[in-house]
Amino acid sequence: MIPGKELTKSQIYAVLSQRLALDINTTQYPATLQGPLELMHTLHEQVANHMRVCVAVGSGIETLYAVASSEPILSEAASYIIRKSPSFSMAKALTHVLSGFCINQGDRGELLVAALFTCARDEVVRHKVFHSSDQICHSFSVVELFQGLFSSSTSAEWAGARPSLCHSKHDQLPFEKAFETAYMHFNHFIKPQEQRVLDRRYLLLYLARGAAALGANCQPGFDAIYPFIYGDTELVRNRVGFVIVQVKNDSNPHRPILDVFPGMDPFVCRLISDTDLEDGRFPIPIIRLLFLLAHPTANIERKEYNLPSHGASSIHLGADGLPRFTSYDFVCRGISPDVFRPVDGSSDIWSALINKSQWTSLYAGPYPDIVRAQLPGWGLNEGHWASWAEDT
Repeated sequence: MIPGKELTKSQIYAVLSQRLALDINTTQYPATLQGPLELMHTLHEQVANHMRVCVAVGSGIETLYAVASSEPILSEAASYIIRKSPSFSMAKALTHVLSGFCINQGDRGELLVAALFTCARDEVVRHKVFHSSDQICHSFSVVELFQGLFSSSTSAEWAGARPSLCHSKHDQLPFEKAFETAYMHFNHFIKPQEQRVLDRRYLLLYLARGAAALGANCQPGFDAIYPFIYGDTELVRNRVGFVIVQVKNDSNPHRPILDVFPGMDPFVCRLISDTDLEDGRFPIPIIRLLFLLAHPTANIERKEYNLPSHGASSIHLGADGLPRFTSYDFVCRGISPDVFRPVDGSSDIWSALINKSQWTSLYAGPYPDIVRAQLPGWGLNEGHWASWAEDT
């Protein structure tokens, strides 16, 4: 791949695989393919060019399992190629790969929201300059990410928003002030196999690796987590906060959402525990985003609650009846350029993608830790961490 050149379909698949943790199933073939040989050829080409990792072979070469493993440098290179491609369109690229390959794109539009965040991140770093010759990627603030994600016409809805929930020892700062020194770094996603790695301890390591995390299969409460460091850029656990994302793409405009945000309570989701508290409260404000992609109305709305227990699990309220965490909560409806900056000019394609919606154990072979080393951050076993993170 050469920066500045148009990307072929195979190259589009390669760069999106690195960024979005795309998975393919070589045991099923859609009607749009000429046959299984085309799919196998593409998969083998990615493995041969070190863009995917072969972790298992079934009864024959047609049942090859290969994944786009977490590779921060390759992901940054993929980002650079996308940004330099003269007419790259994320919506058109997703259309190509979702219509041509058996890709597990999620049941509720998680892939589309991950793609929107990826576009926003790339737009933010596009305008940054490197400060040293050995720097290969950028950090950025939560506020900058929101500026890249949401259209300028929505800034009044989120930039000045006060907390939806606030514990008694936290100032009710407007969003821009609260997160102006909250820093992020991600250029790709990891989709872990085990739910238990999605807590504050491991989120620090994901952040160090330049990754956001998709929810594991059947993950309760959220579909993606975007960690950030609050108040500084030093990578220490007690500064880790996060953006919690839940995605729905059904078209029911009257979907009850009163029970959604209590399910995104960080205690309920096991993102934090009592060891993360200071004076009985979680000290870092968090952000919770609910996406209703197929909603007929396009807007972003700060969520307000009649009672604190409407936004948090009642069993995690403090003695004063207030939640033990501070959260800025928003509902994002529809998929329109009026709401999302990356959708500009291609809203029809994004809308068409909304409804385009197996992993087996790979560790039964003789060398399971070799496989785990190729899947950093995927599970609790030390083999997923030992080659790159000390004292796990």
